[in-house]
Amino acid sequence: MDSNAGGYNLISDDASLFTKYNSPRGVSVSRDPSAPNFGTVYISNSAAGTTGGRTLTGKGLYAIRSDGSDAYGFADAAAQDSLFGLVATANTPFRTHVAANGDVYVAGFGDALSGVWRLPPDMSGLDQLLDGTNGPTPPPAGQNHGSVTGVYAEGSLAGNNLVLYTIDEDLTSAQFGGPAGDDRNSVWKYTIGSTIPSTVTPTKVNAANVLIPAATTDIERGADGKFYLAQFRSAGNEAGIVVLNADGTTAFDSLSASRTLLGNPTAVDIVRNVQGVTVSPDQKWIGMILNNSDVAVIPLINGIPDIANRLVIDTGTDVNSGRDISFDAAGNLHYVSSGQGVYRQLSPGGHTIATTSWNGTSYSFAYSTVTTPVGVAGDYNGNGVVDMADYVLWRNGGPLQNDSTPGTVDASDYTFWRSHFGNTSGSGSGLGSGSTVPEPTSLALLAFGLVATFGSRRAR
Repeated sequence: MDSNAGGYNLISDDASLFTKYNSPRGVSVSRDPSAPNFGTVYISNSAAGTTGGRTLTGKGLYAIRSDGSDAYGFADAAAQDSLFGLVATANTPFRTHVAANGDVYVAGFGDALSGVWRLPPDMSGLDQLLDGTNGPTPPPAGQNHGSVTGVYAEGSLAGNNLVLYTIDEDLTSAQFGGPAGDDRNSVWKYTIGSTIPSTVTPTKVNAANVLIPAATTDIERGADGKFYLAQFRSAGNEAGIVVLNADGTTAFDSLSASRTLLGNPTAVDIVRNVQGVTVSPDQKWIGMILNNSDVAVIPLINGIPDIANRLVIDTGTDVNSGRDISFDAAGNLHYVSSGQGVYRQLSPGGHTIATTSWNGTSYSFAYSTVTTPVGVAGDYNGNGVVDMADYVLWRNGGPLQNDSTPGTVDASDYTFWRSHFGNTSGSGSGLGSGSTVPEPTSLALLAFGLVATFGSRRAR
């Protein structure tokens, strides 16, 4: 796969009606090549309406293939509108998450309809996973959740090992007999198994209260078990990104990292206005959708954001609000913005090779970026060495790579080639390894000899 060498590039088609959403809230991509929906993109849209020439007739989920086509034939009618369309809330369905087996999970953030639901890959059914569907503060007595802003799932109902991790706007430890205090927007773990709707009491994951109450938040998990939390803060006085170790202890927060980087103990957070967060499958990158609909990307070093090398991708005119973002298996970024009214796919620049393998039991997927080596001066055919083949190419009029007069082929190119004869990638200038360059007369004789030799073989 090729894209322009610099930055991220738009590879989805803004002209397609399947990229138009009037009220998108979540996006997630199936990453497991063994899943039946590998590469399928799921988008939640929380209201019927018209945008960009498309009229969406329901509120619920939509799915599109990696080629931009309609995945399951729902067209402009949202899947599961029969539930999500019953209640007038702009925040349910909210964020989506596709688990390893291809099941789709949806968070409900609206007070009138809250919780977590599971859909099969084709979105033909719907399972309510947590008991109760109301999300005020505090939640109704006996209910084990409030309004859920983000969800991450491991295991499955079919395997009797489903575990959910959520961020909850309303839930506090005190509601389960824990200490008094306001620890809303904590990370909660639900060990469900297969019995739903589950009444299980969740356990709190974060050791310290790292997110503030009432902020819009998101959750993602890396391959090594770290949790990546985002909260929308515009002033920058609280951390926009927090990383937890698998045991719940804090590994990183962007406010402290910003102050260390800037050498200013009172500086505001560099990483602010974050609406959603995603982590690449290889855990080398963290991606964020910002409130103004731009996209930010930061490299991860041992799972920790290297904020000094952050990149912000300008997606066009700044408009609120960017909503959610997701990496796919190949390292492309998918985001939705209600301000722009679109779903978009961005690809990192350069050349990549993607490989899907089968071991007799399951598929695996891997991709690598191919780095183009720096050209060798005088290596006119680009094979990594300045040799006779480059002379032949020059004599035949090119085209030439790595020459001193791009766009023209003349006598100076012979001189340039001669001065670099024998060089290989990484070698210095001038003749390499004591090589002797044949003069033009001997070159012609050598070429003639080669033609004569091959000619005699053909005559036999």
